[in-house]
Amino acid sequence: MKTSLRPLSYARREGISLKMWDDLIIAAQMKREGIRIVVSNDRDFDRIDWVTRVF
Repeated sequence: MKTSLRPLSYARREGISLKMWDDLIIAAQMKREGIRIVVSNDRDFDRIDWVTRVF
């Protein structure tokens, strides 16, 4: 699957609004690189179950 389509599949599978598109793109890249922790004050990352937000 193209990297650009992964955020869309995450949104559909997890029931996450496409209003979080920018966060979903970041999460898709994190997943591809094996990164599970994000340093951010954006609480939308809390909705992605495998991402741990630190801030």
